[in-house]
Amino acid sequence: MFEVELKAIVRNRSATITQIENLCNETAVNLVYDDVYLDKENTLRTVDKELRLRNKTNGDSGESRFFLTFKDSPFDEKSKSKPEFETEIADFNTGIAIFQKLGYSISMRYTKECLIYNLTYQDIKLEVSIVKLPELENTFIEVETQTETEKDIKSRFKILHEFLNQIGIAQTDITSQYYVDAIKEKREQDQRLD
Repeated sequence: MFEVELKAIVRNRSATITQIENLCNETAVNLVYDDVYLDKENTLRTVDKELRLRNKTNGDSGESRFFLTFKDSPFDEKSKSKPEFETEIADFNTGIAIFQKLGYSISMRYTKECLIYNLTYQDIKLEVSIVKLPELENTFIEVETQTETEKDIKSRFKILHEFLNQIGIAQTDITSQYYVDAIKEKREQDQRLD
């Protein structure tokens, strides 16, 4: 499965949410992610792959669900979009323990607060997330869709760009920086200041 995704910095959170809600008939879901990235001697990171365990907690109900995700190397270098393979698992901490017993270690862990909208735009299903990472200053928007065929990737990116334009997100605010890298830089900067 190809996850076609764009991420951008949000300059005006409330205006962006209003624009999204004008296009969406559903109420947003408030989720908090506890993301744990695992690696074995940096073997995944050096080839731009990811192994992640995610605890998704519904901010309203408190219900948690757990997911194991593998992201292969990017199929699009500009956006860093990757083929993604994900499955729900029964126990978050046991999942971490299993991978640690297999020689993996936690390379990064962070919290991500998301306001998620699911909508149809130009006949494709989009997941649109307004994202805040407590460690970072900026708010972000992620807009993604999936396709099983490589031939649809280019047209899906075109639709995502059009969607961002329609809700007032400038093309110059699109970023391909991984949250992992931004948080690592911030933590290193904070350590230097201490």
